[in-house]
Amino acid sequence: MKLLLPLAILVVIAASAYANDGCHKVSCPSMVEDAKNWAHANPDDPCSFCCCRTGEPKYKLCPPNAEFDPSQGKCVHSDRCLNKNFKMQPHN
Repeated sequence: MKLLLPLAILVVIAASAYANDGCHKVSCPSMVEDAKNWAHANPDDPCSFCCCRTGEPKYKLCPPNAEFDPSQGKCVHSDRCLNKNFKMQPHN
């Protein structure tokens, strides 16, 4: 009985992390032929991306002060992403 509460909390945390990362909305291509196909924009968070190297989208955070640029397929410097906690500034 004492294990049920910690187990339930762990399940809720895991489910909320999965639901908030945005990568569950990304469909990885069936064949990943080159590095440009590995990284896809995270629809919920421009400060991260979804890595499809294994065929399943995995959440990856860009370095601090960087956002994912889909046209380049990599994280680039940006003032929109102020820190790892994803705080966005509005566009000017």
